[in-house]
Amino acid sequence: MGAISLKCYVSTPLLGQFRDVRTSIATAIEEAGLLPVRIEELGATALSVGESVQRLLQDADFVVADLTGGNPNVVYEVGLCHGLRKPVLLLTQDVASIPAALHDQLILRYDVNDLRSLREKIVSWFARMASRGASR
Repeated sequence: MGAISLKCYVSTPLLGQFRDVRTSIATAIEEAGLLPVRIEELGATALSVGESVQRLLQDADFVVADLTGGNPNVVYEVGLCHGLRKPVLLLTQDVASIPAALHDQLILRYDVNDLRSLREKIVSWFARMASRGASR
């Protein structure tokens, strides 16, 4: 099996209640053949958290962002992605928590009690992106 070359940044709230969601997203990214990248895996660095996030987003080929609850850090990261013209898959448990400026984007709603379906939706999105030839 060849080395994974494409990276996908995972942007979700870092609250403990999102641990299983983050794991499911990372698993789906791996199933799609990409390398999941998460801020908490960075470890010690001389960069600030903001600089680290910016660098990770610049290096990512794709981003999966969970906007559940309208977490300001996730919304900020999505904004950076749009500025960098990165393909972003938006997820939420509650569409009402999505900022109005993002309502015209593809947003996948998921049920936290059915994370298998979430993984399937993510893998399917990556398959569609691959068929379009989307990357950097």
